[in-house]
Amino acid sequence: MVHSPLRRAADTAAIVWGERAGPKHALHDLRELDLHSWEGALKTEAAARDPGAYAAWKDRPAAFQLDGRRPVCDLWRRARSVWRALLDPGGALRGSLGPAQGAPSVLLVAHQGMNKALISTALGLEEDAFRSLPQANSAYTCLDIGLGQQPGIHSVTVVCLNQGPIHNILAGISTTTSGLLVLLARAADADEQERTAAAVAQALGLEGPSWQTPQASEDAADLPGSILSLAATDDGPTLVCLDAGGVEALLHACLGTRPEAVRWARQPGTLTVLQFEAKGDAMRPVVHCANCVLQG
Repeated sequence: MVHSPLRRAADTAAIVWGERAGPKHALHDLRELDLHSWEGALKTEAAARDPGAYAAWKDRPAAFQLDGRRPVCDLWRRARSVWRALLDPGGALRGSLGPAQGAPSVLLVAHQGMNKALISTALGLEEDAFRSLPQANSAYTCLDIGLGQQPGIHSVTVVCLNQGPIHNILAGISTTTSGLLVLLARAADADEQERTAAAVAQALGLEGPSWQTPQASEDAADLPGSILSLAATDDGPTLVCLDAGGVEALLHACLGTRPEAVRWARQPGTLTVLQFEAKGDAMRPVVHCANCVLQG
């Protein structure tokens, strides 16, 4: 287990780890995003103090500068350093976490910003993805990482992303505007699928919503575009039930992950929630959760 040295993460790690045996390490690079002169300021105060920097913080994370530094770029640099320490054959922590052959199973406990950077760098995403993968408090993400002959991450399977109670994941999401897309991977059991669909609707505060059900035979190449068109034009949330392979194709299309390097686990009956936010003339995809089992 590896955790941030900052108190909240260290306390959370101690609770989760409990009495388990095994090595524990505090890693300085896992600390949260450093905003220095904005620490303790309200959002309105930060925006009034430096409107240009605040606009970049909201819309152009890679270009955001504060106190002569690029905080989000620094976060990405530290995330890559963490992966090297954990996974490279000569990494600082590799030998102490597992067997010499094969990759160890590791629990990482950090912070929202740091977790975004860790997940994004594992998926091959750059700093502008900072706002595309929100992290709910106490949620977890499971990545199955494959290593090649050379140092670094060779392939990644996202088993689940931001798994936690549904009310935590959906907290703060507006269900009255267009752009919210809720995907349910078809379950083998029709009754189970119906129960899950009803629970999702209840969590969203919807009564008797209509679920779109694209046919399994629909051309996989056309499926992401047709579903994204629904999300862009419908009022309120768009609820779609489709094959797990269609969910994976849609995630690749939204985030730009490369199918040859990244796989989204195809688990029937799981939930994926996306939202599309206006960003200039384009829409920014936000993946609130992916491949998650519904929890109350």
